[in-house]
Amino acid sequence: MKRLFIASVLICICLPDHSQILQGVVVDKNTNQPLINVSVFINGTTIGTKTGRNGFFTLSAPVNQKFPLAVSAIGYNSVRLTEYPSDKVLMIALEPKIYQLDEVVITSRRTLAERSARNYYLSTFRRQFLGETVNAYACRVQNENDLVFIYDEYHQLLTAYTIRPLIIRNRSLGYQIMFYLDAFKYSRDPYLMTYTGYFVFSEDSTMNEKERIRAEKRRRLAFLGSRMHFIRSLWENKLDSAGFTLRNSENKIISCDSLVIRENSTEKTIWNKGRYDIAYLSKTSRSAIEVLNDTVYFNQLGYFDPYGLNWIGEMSRQRVADLLPYDYVLK
Repeated sequence: MKRLFIASVLICICLPDHSQILQGVVVDKNTNQPLINVSVFINGTTIGTKTGRNGFFTLSAPVNQKFPLAVSAIGYNSVRLTEYPSDKVLMIALEPKIYQLDEVVITSRRTLAERSARNYYLSTFRRQFLGETVNAYACRVQNENDLVFIYDEYHQLLTAYTIRPLIIRNRSLGYQIMFYLDAFKYSRDPYLMTYTGYFVFSEDSTMNEKERIRAEKRRRLAFLGSRMHFIRSLWENKLDSAGFTLRNSENKIISCDSLVIRENSTEKTIWNKGRYDIAYLSKTSRSAIEVLNDTVYFNQLGYFDPYGLNWIGEMSRQRVADLLPYDYVLK
């Protein structure tokens, strides 16, 4: 077991050296006018830019990797592109958000009961969105006042959204995350917790050298045994040497080949529907994965189709505070 741990620590994921240059123009769908200062980024990475004059942008993206391209701006519905040819200038139209009158919330002069209810909603949101790990306690949403909460008492359903992107500072891992939250839903009974949106990482520029060294150590700990670690090891066909054990419904240990189809040199898919138990550096499975679709795309950086897999157990409890960008390299 100790040898497995050492092997997992020594794993170094090599990111692709080649990149493709993406160019495009972002306009208002109704007026066809160019939009400036729009965020354009590879979702879940540190790779991003903003539109300049005439709504034009240029972005260097990983080649042969099907990362979603996210385009987000205040007051507009975000756009997610899964197919974007690099040999053409992309024309992207954003549709303005329309808010109902009953969604307008006055944030000043709240009553004591309203302030108490909002504090409870904020506390719930922090636990479910950021998580309850060590990293979560050092993670803060800088603009919590922008969050709008709606509570359905009959269904005991808490919904949250925001007009502006959430600015999340993760002091533990040394990142700032710009999170364009589209929807957040939480219910305690029956249990439901979902959130959707697009996010981009940047290094926390306020840290000194000692803080950066400590953050790098915490990133390593956050990576080892994580969903990203599992998916990258699955791609490399090195589950065993990375410390993972995968079992099927009959409690039999299975190999990567039982679960993965290699489409070509740059694409692989998970194809075998069902539930699989995952153990990391242990004989006891504390996590599981459910393959929901006939084929689920994933790549060597740890990205996977989020609608094709369902995580159970320890891996399901990894929330925003424990996320690493897909272009993270284990040193």
